Amino acid sequence: MGLRQMYSERQIEVLKKYKQGFRLMINYGAKRSGKTVVDNDLFLMELRAVRKRADAVKFREPQYILAGVSSKTIEQNILNPLRNKYGIEFKFDKHGNFTLFGVKVVLTYTGSIGGLGAIRGMTAWGAYVNEASLANRYVFKEIIDRCSADEAKIICDTNPDHPQHWLKVDYLDNDKPEVRVSSTHFILDDNEPYLGQKYINDQKAMTPSGMMYERDILGLWVSGKGMVYQDFDKKRMLVDKVPKDLHYYAGVDWGYDHKGSIVVFGDDNKGNTYLVEEHTKKYKFIDYWVEIAKSIQKRYGYGITFWVDSA
Repeated sequence: MGLRQMYSERQIEVLKKYKQGFRLMINYGAKRSGKTVVDNDLFLMELRAVRKRADAVKFREPQYILAGVSSKTIEQNILNPLRNKYGIEFKFDKHGNFTLFGVKVVLTYTGSIGGLGAIRGMTAWGAYVNEASLANRYVFKEIIDRCSADEAKIICDTNPDHPQHWLKVDYLDNDKPEVRVSSTHFILDDNEPYLGQKYINDQKAMTPSGMMYERDILGLWVSGKGMVYQDFDKKRMLVDKVPKDLHYYAGVDWGYDHKGSIVVFGDDNKGNTYLVEEHTKKYKFIDYWVEIAKSIQKRYGYGITFWVDSA
């Protein structure tokens, strides 16, 4: 059976990238688009590759990290599908881990900081992280740090979150060559050969427009819950340099237990407003804010207007 009978075109793209050099692979995008299916197969391929590398250096029991938000998600997203697809029986030891293809697979739960305990001190030959955007940031970093064996790779899949999520900012958007991140973006249509066009059409029709459609159907990292400006567009609304000759003014919201803030805006003669400074802190007394205000006056002129919350 050929690859095109087993995988979609996007999944084949991932398999080709797997053969290339990388440290971290992140397959992200729409729900039901085939990310986890191909990553589950890569997990099995990685275990065989780890065993081969360990044999080459006569290492008896290499360890590999299998990570997910909880034991339930690992079971339903990874182990159960592999059991049904390949008939694999996972025999767990008293610690909840198992050995497959001669590699000890250590389960780690990323949903809370407690996941650190399962892997602290270990040397891992690789890792597979399911639902990476839901992982505790420090547990995710610990997984990367623990993959210190030669040629160790970390493979992840995730649905997108907001565009300032640490996984996107720190890893997906990190274009430094030495970081060696490989990523593939999935949309719902990529899985058409296996979902069927009727299901895809139904999903598109029943998914509300806006953030939910862009995340669930198009696999985009867009802002959702908690966003004050729902139409915020990073590409259009962030600038590298603020124009000169703006009309400046400041806004003040006093706070102690909750955050206090002073922000500086500038208007140009074209009807555009720029947020040029923001100072936000908790537990600061009035003298601190007076100094911030004086420093703003020095930069923007002593005639600058401060608009203060009357409360």
